[in-house]
Amino acid sequence: ISRIIYLATYMDYNSSQSNMLVKYGRHNKVEALNRDELRELLNLSDKALRLFLKNVKENNLLFENKKKFYVNPEYFTKGDVYFNSSDYTRLYINTVRDLFERTTPRQHKQLSYIFQLIPKLHYETNILCHNPHETNLSQVKKMNLKDIAGWLNVNTDDNKNTTRLKKDLLKYYLMRNGEKHYALKYVIVQSSTGIIDYFVVNPEIIWAGNNIEQVKEIVQLQFFQDETSK
Repeated sequence: ISRIIYLATYMDYNSSQSNMLVKYGRHNKVEALNRDELRELLNLSDKALRLFLKNVKENNLLFENKKKFYVNPEYFTKGDVYFNSSDYTRLYINTVRDLFERTTPRQHKQLSYIFQLIPKLHYETNILCHNPHETNLSQVKKMNLKDIAGWLNVNTDDNKNTTRLKKDLLKYYLMRNGEKHYALKYVIVQSSTGIIDYFVVNPEIIWAGNNIEQVKEIVQLQFFQDETSK
């Protein structure tokens, strides 16, 4: 999942060679990515690349034609959007690449947890919830850690699995001007009626909303860490 999403950041615009995986060559000429270049981008061995390509082709996520690779337009597009507005979200190229390129091939599965949570993102606030299209913020039904583990099919009978999942979700971050912006933040709210815990996903990576000022506020309050990278 994380690998196909990363590759989708290399798609050509749908007004040109639609969904073909490309690079910018000499004089900024658009050129198709070849198999060896895919392997280098994904940081995989030949064997691991063969297995990956076999899997995504069998699941109609990626197609190959005359040694050129195309991502299925039913799932990804770049340029004009023809999906129903409630059926898609934005993935930001630079931040998705930043996240992926900070991981080893062994960590790609853990990184995919973040992308698997996309359908549960509230469209304006980026809170992980059960009703992502709810317009009344007081009615948003937030997902706690156990809910998220269930969505990701993580066995919660063993507390170690849940603890490991939380650790995996919270360890990824972007670097912005020498500062860490985490991919997710874990929020715990305690009141007289009990404790509520939920997650917020960084809208610098994924966001479906339209209120840019709200995004700036979310980033500033939730994801900015005032710490110089070491």
